[in-house]
Amino acid sequence: MTAATQTGTPEEGFTAVCVHCKRISAGAVVVGSIERASGPPLVQYACPDCAPKHGAEPTPYDVIH
Repeated sequence: MTAATQTGTPEEGFTAVCVHCKRISAGAVVVGSIERASGPPLVQYACPDCAPKHGAEPTPYDVIH
């Protein structure tokens, strides 16, 4: 058992910080994006607890497929 498994912190894989509660989540979902003048948009993520309360919607990728 590692320290990561004891604290519930994912050791590897995708994680993101929730834009609302600031927790790190391995199950984060897209809740928005901010277009920038150059480069790719800044994607905003929310944890599973905050996502339903803060506008989790299908992404353009979900709508196309």
